[in-house]
Amino acid sequence: MYRRGLSRGHIADLTGAAPATVGYHLGLARTQDPGMQSEHDAAARKPAVTGQGRERLQQLVAFVQDTGRYPARGSVDVSERTLAAWLQRRRREAADGTLAPAYRQALAVLSGWRGTPIRMDPRRRRPRAAAASAWCLSRSWCDSARPCMPVRAPNTA
Repeated sequence: MYRRGLSRGHIADLTGAAPATVGYHLGLARTQDPGMQSEHDAAARKPAVTGQGRERLQQLVAFVQDTGRYPARGSVDVSERTLAAWLQRRRREAADGTLAPAYRQALAVLSGWRGTPIRMDPRRRRPRAAAASAWCLSRSWCDSARPCMPVRAPNTA
C-alpha cells in the first residue's frame, strides 16, 4: 500500500491499526528496502486532473484556435491573464516532470505550448509599436472598433 502512494494515516485507517504502529513497521521496511521510499514518493506524486482544469484546457484550446496565439500575462482582459497563469503553471509542472499525463496528452495537440513567453526589450518595443501604429494608420484601420496601439514619446529625462 505504501509503495502505491498511500500515506501512513490512510493505511492505518484502512487496516484499523494505530498510525504509530504503521509508522514503526514502515520504518523497518524502509530500512530493509531503501528503494521503497522513492517508489512511494513517485506514486504519491501523481497529479489529478480536476474539473476546473478540464474547463481551463478547453478554454485554452478555444483561445488558441480563435486568436492564433497563447494568452498573455500582461493582457488587460482578466480571463486571458487567468488562462495565461494556468498555462504557466502547466509549463512549470512539465519542466519539473510532475504534469498529469492527461494534461500532457491534451496539450500536445497545441504546437509550442511548452514555449516560454518572449519578453521584448523596451528599447525595441517602442520603434515596433510606432511602426505598427503607422502601418494601421496608413490603411485606415484605426477606428473605435479596432484602436491603434498607443505610441509614447521616448523618455528623455
